[in-house]
Amino acid sequence: MDQTYTFQITPINGDAVHAQVSCALEKRTEFSSRKKFPKLWELTDKLNSVEKVPSAVRENRRKRRAFLGFWDWMLGILLLTAGLMEPRQPLLLLVGAAAFGCGTVYLWRYQRRLLALLNFLMGPLYCFGALGNSAELRALLPLGIAGIAAGTAAFLTRKQADVNPFDQAATRLLSGRDAVGDITQFSVSFQPEGMVIYQDQQEKRRFSYAECEVILETEDLLLPVYQEHMILLQKKDLLTGSMEDLNALLQAQAAGIFFPIANAVCPPENTTKNLLM
Repeated sequence: MDQTYTFQITPINGDAVHAQVSCALEKRTEFSSRKKFPKLWELTDKLNSVEKVPSAVRENRRKRRAFLGFWDWMLGILLLTAGLMEPRQPLLLLVGAAAFGCGTVYLWRYQRRLLALLNFLMGPLYCFGALGNSAELRALLPLGIAGIAAGTAAFLTRKQADVNPFDQAATRLLSGRDAVGDITQFSVSFQPEGMVIYQDQQEKRRFSYAECEVILETEDLLLPVYQEHMILLQKKDLLTGSMEDLNALLQAQAAGIFFPIANAVCPPENTTKNLLM
């Protein structure tokens, strides 16, 4: 008699598996895209295979350039201030403008929030100083106005934290799973011929592995996808058989669509729909 592997559906700790579900949703989208656009993904894989600079090295470069940008900006402001005061010194203005421009470019790219803060401190200070003592400091008014304009531009275009659409989709999927009611009335069995969904121990739906789009495995979950529906099965809920034997069954009967993936936070919006469980 063929072995049957049955999962009893139970409530899930969404916080504990959120990253895994998000990663699975992204991998499911990638799997679907690879089937539709194989040549594009072949090119993408070739580009990704090129050795990249380690992230630690990139981060050190970013910090070093932001540090240099800060001091270039400070030097530029000091030189421009000195060059604008009477008697004006064209050489100081030239060098100061170059340093200020270089610092602004570096901070714009690597530390835009800091650039906005510096300009918001400098701009109003120079403007109020020029208006309060127009005879001696009025030459600083254009620099103050430029600072306010640059600070505003930097603030409005500052980089926001990236929002991973798969995190949002994972949240909806997990909340929808447990919003059905008594989900413990459902169970899912894996057999050599396919999968069977039971409700109150009565067969509700049966489908073959050929009908599945993909079956993904994370550290704590098994996630079959069929007809745009993803089922979240917790490994701890396996009642009969072992995960090792089930993996062997899926590798034999669902070859080409069964993929174990790493437990990691992986980022187009996913259209996976919720199943009742």
